[in-house]
Amino acid sequence: MKKIKTIRLLYFLLFINFFFGCVPPSSNPLTKTGFFFDTVITVTLYDSNDESLLEDCFSLAEKYESMFSATLPDSDISKINRAKGKPVEVREETITLLKKGLEYCKLSNGGFDITIGKLSSLWDFSDRQNASVPESEAIAQAVSSIDYKKILIDGNNVQLKNPDAAIDLGGIAKGYIADQMKAFLNKNGVSSGTINLGGNVLCIGPKPDGSNYRIGIQKPFAAQGEAVPAKRPHGPQQKAQAHDAGFSRAHRPITDQGPPAGVGPAEDLQLFFR
Repeated sequence: MKKIKTIRLLYFLLFINFFFGCVPPSSNPLTKTGFFFDTVITVTLYDSNDESLLEDCFSLAEKYESMFSATLPDSDISKINRAKGKPVEVREETITLLKKGLEYCKLSNGGFDITIGKLSSLWDFSDRQNASVPESEAIAQAVSSIDYKKILIDGNNVQLKNPDAAIDLGGIAKGYIADQMKAFLNKNGVSSGTINLGGNVLCIGPKPDGSNYRIGIQKPFAAQGEAVPAKRPHGPQQKAQAHDAGFSRAHRPITDQGPPAGVGPAEDLQLFFR
């Protein structure tokens, strides 16, 4: 009799597990917004009710900010910038991203340069009310410190041969972080969602109803939310284009003619989607 009751209990528990395990996700997307990398970030899941996944994504954001930020004083990058040319030991993923950044520096022959830190710091994009274009003398002095070839990497040690130079990974870090978040979510069964890291938008699979995402760029000088003609990402190539477009937000290539084109609060390009 006791054995029969035990079997019935097992069947009951299996039924409960099967029933609740098959309940479809809520039709309302699961979303979380926070502030990292000096900007607002939002992660949205369309096919999961597991809030812990969002918490884990934001833990990843916090982890990478502590490595890649050029403004947090204790980040790996800030320690390199303050070292005045001395070697600094940093974490493995910081080395990974620095090497990836240097690849693009070489590929673009310096058109993209991660030693742009002294120049990019002259613009304060966080203070829109009091923002102004820096003096030309300050720009010229900062430009003279830009040269990715002055970065030396030996194992986990990083050295700036020019003590006046500064690294800024803002042109590549958010893309890397979004990729890591997406890989984490995919590994945990998420196949539909969006990752928006301050305009760096990465789509995860299609929308639940099969429709395309609509991603637009904020129209300069227009009201917030007014877009130039929207792209409709469909397939890996256009998703990558929408993702990469965010890199141009405040990190336009330096040219022989001067500082990044279009830099300034009124012309700041932002991505938004729905």
